[in-house]
Amino acid sequence: MKDRRLLIGTNNPQKLKDFQAILGGLDLELITPVECGITDSPAEDASTFEQNSLAKATFYWERVHVPCLTDDSGAEIAFLHGAPGVRTRRWDSEEELTDEVIRTKAIAATKAIPADQRQMQLRNVVTFMFGDDQFAQAEGVVPGVLQPSDLQMTPGYPFDVLLYLPQFQQWYVQAKKEHPELNHRRQALLKLLPHIQQFYHDPVRSEEKS
Repeated sequence: MKDRRLLIGTNNPQKLKDFQAILGGLDLELITPVECGITDSPAEDASTFEQNSLAKATFYWERVHVPCLTDDSGAEIAFLHGAPGVRTRRWDSEEELTDEVIRTKAIAATKAIPADQRQMQLRNVVTFMFGDDQFAQAEGVVPGVLQPSDLQMTPGYPFDVLLYLPQFQQWYVQAKKEHPELNHRRQALLKLLPHIQQFYHDPVRSEEKS
């Protein structure tokens, strides 16, 4: 009988919640790195979200040889040629920045960008690794406008209160509560569900077909 374990390659509570919300209906045992005895973390020094996400997946696969899901995400500001991108947590720095510092840097950047050129997006790339050099990837994107707010930040997600969605007249942190489909991690993971189900031979649930 095939091993039903699936390692979620993060110890971030919010990320785990996102993964569990999508995968909870599958007959799988979702496990975390800590539960596998993994206490160190993968490097995040690649130049693209795809490479970072794959590097994380490879890191966990090589340690426990259990199929795993990992992701990498960040903010891309068009006027800044896609920056901070993969360096969102280390924006112009070699050290990981706090949420408040990132917010402050974004506010400063906004002042230097013409009001009609503040397009930005949040992008997430999820990797499903199920063997040596065997993997599938998908991305989710939420486009909007860089517009700082005084809304309370969710720890670890400073850009949620900086991305304004004109079509909803709300910031991302507000809109995604009412519209779960806006969650970029959810978008990417839903695209990978067929790969996961095929690997574990799980039938497609009716609500996923619509």
